[in-house]
Amino acid sequence: MTPHLDRLASQGMIFERAYCQQALCRPSRASLLSGLRPDSTGVHDLDTVLREARPDAVTLPQHFRQHGYRTAGIGKIFHADAFEPEPASWSEPFIGEQDLPWVLPGNRELVDGQFGPHGRPVFGPPTEQSDSVADEHPDGRIASAAEAALDRFAGDGWPFFLAVGFVKPHLPFAAPSEYWDRTDPREIGDPDPLEAPEGAPEYALTNYPELRVYQGMPGSNLARPSTSKVPLTRSQTRQLRRGYLASVSFVDEQIGRVLRRLEELGLDEDTVVVIVSDHGYKLGEYGEWTKQTNFELDVRSLLMVRPAKARFRARPNVLTDSAVEEPPVRLGLSSDALVELVDVFPTVCELAGVPLLEGLEGTSVVPLLRKPRRAWKSAAFSQFPRGGVGVVGRTIRTESYRLTEWSNGADRDDVEAVELYDHRDDDRESINVANRPEHAATVEELRAQLRAGWRAALPPEHRSRDGN
Repeated sequence: MTPHLDRLASQGMIFERAYCQQALCRPSRASLLSGLRPDSTGVHDLDTVLREARPDAVTLPQHFRQHGYRTAGIGKIFHADAFEPEPASWSEPFIGEQDLPWVLPGNRELVDGQFGPHGRPVFGPPTEQSDSVADEHPDGRIASAAEAALDRFAGDGWPFFLAVGFVKPHLPFAAPSEYWDRTDPREIGDPDPLEAPEGAPEYALTNYPELRVYQGMPGSNLARPSTSKVPLTRSQTRQLRRGYLASVSFVDEQIGRVLRRLEELGLDEDTVVVIVSDHGYKLGEYGEWTKQTNFELDVRSLLMVRPAKARFRARPNVLTDSAVEEPPVRLGLSSDALVELVDVFPTVCELAGVPLLEGLEGTSVVPLLRKPRRAWKSAAFSQFPRGGVGVVGRTIRTESYRLTEWSNGADRDDVEAVELYDHRDDDRESINVANRPEHAATVEELRAQLRAGWRAALPPEHRSRDGN
């Protein structure tokens, strides 16, 4: 289904337990691109712009630009980039993609002037299968623009930083028919688990309003995200799950186009490649859809890193830097270490030889490229606010557990509820065991770790550098 991502994984490393800092597009991207966590960026929703909330922030492309790189952005990078062009980050005009994602004219017409519950616009159908070609879709045009950018970069020998933001597999799940045909609809399984976690507080879940604005989806009271949940039919569920898989196959092919052009131009020899998703996704699990929760399915993200090929030695799967006495980077492997998307900024800097920016709140994962099983962070930290009910859920993922503490707004001492999921025998997070007596000591220990914060969870050598 994903041959191009699989090939890239064989040339670098995939991080099996990488976590975003908030499972929503703009807050997660603001965190990733600034190297700061949501409480430091001030970006917690889809309306707040990073540059307005944190004017002094230096973004990842901006940092590379300040160190002599040509920087170019294409597609969805910061989020709604038409309204967040980030001129400080790009040395070339930003290339956005604001066209409607549907190809079929009838589906485009459905969008014009149509409104759903509470006056919200209806976005058309949530899936589309059409006899179309790649460049009739936004991600196909993004891939073409990326190929053209690489053609330009190849001619001048100037170092470059290229950010390519593909939209899929975000809703709507629209892709050419050939990608739908790669999945037999009879093999589409049902979500597991189907029910909400036993004992989870109401505000741990959502009413998945993002899906409900699409035509044909059951309506609900969008004023209170956790109430009036109307389930989808089994047929709707299977269609959406198949559409998601088709979108994954489609975007994999577009990623493959960019990687292929990188190789054809010989640029891959000196180019670091990072593939990252801004959050995870639910496809009917817990009776939920999309993201916006603190569950593992939402905060666990894709992270793949491939160092520049020019640093390969002749023997396979080993990379070394002769300038430093370090173990060689071992490629084609995976790491189970707990890492976070806020780690991407310092990682890319170290791999490219660009000086680290002071004040970053992530940790370079390059040591894991050299020794994947080494001791690493003791926890990964994420959060999600429930504006409608005035609570904030802060969560940590450790080796064996996920603990989430829901407090009243900014007052972390006014705790409304606690969740504990034991990943040793419940990796689906189907039962909240926080109130069970046998877990009382674990709850107190993890709550203390959550309160201690991310600095206390760093690897020992990093804690000592920070004076903690």
